[in-house]
Amino acid sequence: MIVVARILFAEPQDEFELSEILMEYGMGFPGEIEDQVIVKENERVVAGAKVVEYEKRRFFLEVLGVKQDSLRQGIGRLLMTEIVRNPWECCKNLLSQFEPQESYHITTVARGYATDFYINMGFKAFSFLELPEPYREQCSECPDKEDCKPISMKYIGGI
Repeated sequence: MIVVARILFAEPQDEFELSEILMEYGMGFPGEIEDQVIVKENERVVAGAKVVEYEKRRFFLEVLGVKQDSLRQGIGRLLMTEIVRNPWECCKNLLSQFEPQESYHITTVARGYATDFYINMGFKAFSFLELPEPYREQCSECPDKEDCKPISMKYIGGI
């Protein structure tokens, strides 16, 4: 059987599968299903993410999850490569347009165990205080913070 992986925006019928993936990581479903970008393998949702542009050329990766039985198969790398290559392609509500040779930032909060993945994708750790306002405090009240060990990460592209 030939496996065909496609990256596309989710549709209403994908909501249950994507919700299950995010719940595997203890993450809630962020916003409307149509705002999520997913990876489908032969019509099965195996990964998903949500990217928002909160300021011109400044993006935040709200969630990223890969189905547990699809881990270590390059699915997360495939999706993240597309996101860092051109976040405009993975974001539904844009404030700016892609312009070659102009820098852009993607920030996120990585759970401690995922830090190496983000570093391998070109992200660097930076201060929580530098995160955009709505995301800066997201881990402050979390009861799992000690186990999760969140780290704010930043990718600078286009330079």
